[in-house]
Amino acid sequence: MNVPPPELINITLDTLTAQVSEWPLSRHKPTLVFIHGAGFHGGFWQPQYPLAAQFNLVCLNLPGRRTAQPCEADLHVYADRAEAALAQLGQSVVVIGHSMGGAVAQILLRRQPSWLAAGVLACTGARLKVAPVVNQLFAQGGAVFMQVFSQSGPGLSMQQVAALSQQMAKTQTGISDFMACNRFDMMAELAHIKRPCLVVCGDKDLLTPEKYSQFLHQHISGSQIALVQGAGHLLPWESPQTFNQLISEFAHRYESHPVSTSD
Repeated sequence: MNVPPPELINITLDTLTAQVSEWPLSRHKPTLVFIHGAGFHGGFWQPQYPLAAQFNLVCLNLPGRRTAQPCEADLHVYADRAEAALAQLGQSVVVIGHSMGGAVAQILLRRQPSWLAAGVLACTGARLKVAPVVNQLFAQGGAVFMQVFSQSGPGLSMQQVAALSQQMAKTQTGISDFMACNRFDMMAELAHIKRPCLVVCGDKDLLTPEKYSQFLHQHISGSQIALVQGAGHLLPWESPQTFNQLISEFAHRYESHPVSTSD
């Protein structure tokens, strides 16, 4: 990116932490909540920071990272923590989840809290089985993991790989994430998701291939799907302009509004 991303503000929401574009959130902008994937924290979303010109940005840190306490390695428990945190915002939001974050977003969409207007499910699936070699690679450190992980699609520049390596969680947290992903299964629950959804994937994604996204699209009533040509599993970094445009066009349909924190 040619323009340095804006500095985000660190806040605490219930038991989790987050980086936000402004605080308090503007009542005049829609609010986007970003949920990162396994092995990362909220800094993963740096290529999406330019969206702060149009939206409130909330980059959530899931349990076990950036001072948020660890918890059971279960994505439903991660969703419990996220739901309690996001209820404190007092606004309706559009949730954007990548990979594991997309799994957490599916759980939240299934629960239908009053503040959740819509969801973007990026590079994810209704099941997320993880090969044992993934934990072995992660245990070798962020740089080694990213060199391999970045090959799950067309790949990233060396500069991007180095930047992403700085957004990774501690080793045990990442391993817990992958354990939680391996147990995740929403295949029988997708029909119960009634909130608007946009499913996004790269046509070169080797970790959560296009068929995963097609399954989500086919089983979530009224969902839309966008296939990004030439992008892999790290689509938000590989094709940020396209991804940001898709988010912007989708999210502007769901203007934020105050909601009761008791909902």
